[in-house]
Amino acid sequence: MDSEKIEAATMQFVELSNDLRISMLLGILKKGSGKISEIAKKHSVPVQEVARNFKRMTEAGLVIKNSEGEYKLTRVGELACYNIPSFIFISNNKKYFKFHNFGYVPIKFVQRMGSFVDTELLHGTPIVLDRWKSIYDNASKKINVISSELFDAEFVDMIVEKLKENSELKTSYIMSTDTIMPKQRREDLIDKGLHSLISEKKIERRMLKKIRTILVTNENEAMVMFPSIDGQSDMREAFYGTDPDFIEWCEDYFEDSWKKSDSFTEKQIKYFDKKYPE
Repeated sequence: MDSEKIEAATMQFVELSNDLRISMLLGILKKGSGKISEIAKKHSVPVQEVARNFKRMTEAGLVIKNSEGEYKLTRVGELACYNIPSFIFISNNKKYFKFHNFGYVPIKFVQRMGSFVDTELLHGTPIVLDRWKSIYDNASKKINVISSELFDAEFVDMIVEKLKENSELKTSYIMSTDTIMPKQRREDLIDKGLHSLISEKKIERRMLKKIRTILVTNENEAMVMFPSIDGQSDMREAFYGTDPDFIEWCEDYFEDSWKKSDSFTEKQIKYFDKKYPE
C-alpha cells in the first residue's frame, strides 16, 4: 500500500479519534439523522461543542446537513460507522486477545468482528457451561453446535429429551474426528432413541479434523469460544450475546463450517470402556 493511501486513511482516523464524534456518528446511523440541539442534550455538552464537531466531520466528508437543519451520514460516514464497532470490540477485549487467537477464523468473519460489540464476556468454565445449558433449554426451533468434545450425560440427555418433546426442534452438530466417548454412553443413547432421532433428521452430525473455535447457538442467543494462542480449544471464557448481528455472524460461521466438514463416520469416534460419570 502506497504512502498517499496510508496518509489519507490516517487523516480519517484523526477525525474519528474522539469519543463524542464516534457517539454522534453511531447515533445518526441508528436514528437516520441528528440535530445539534438533540445531540447536545443527549450527551450533556454545549451546543457550540456539538456544532464544532459537526463542522469537522462535514469537512471530512462524514456527514452532510440537509435543508431542515439535520445532519445525515454520507456514504463515507456510513462505511466508517460499519467498521467502528470492530475497533470498539477489539479495544475493549485487548486482554482476552493477548491469550486467544481468532487467526484460525476465515478472514471474511474476522472482518465482521463488529458483530461482537454488544456481547458479554463470560469468565470461568462453570459459568460458560451453565450458559451453554441455558441455550439448550431456551431453544424452540434449532440448536447448532461446533465442539471439540462431547459433554457429560446431563448435556446429552437434555438435548435428546428436548428433541423428543418439541416436534419443531432440530439440532446440527459438528464434532471433531478425535472425539472420545464411553461405550456405555453410546449404549445409553441408543436406548434413548438416538437412532430414530437421526433417521427423522432431528439430529444431523458432521465432522471436522480439527476444531479450534467452539460455538453453540439457538434461534435467539449464541456463544463463541476462540482458541488459545497455541490453537487449542478453550472453554474457560466465552462471548455470549443476543444481538441479531451477533446471531447472524454465528449462523453464518456455522454454515461455513458445515460446508467444510465431512460426513459423520461412527468408526472415527474413539470409545473406551469406562462408564460415564453420573
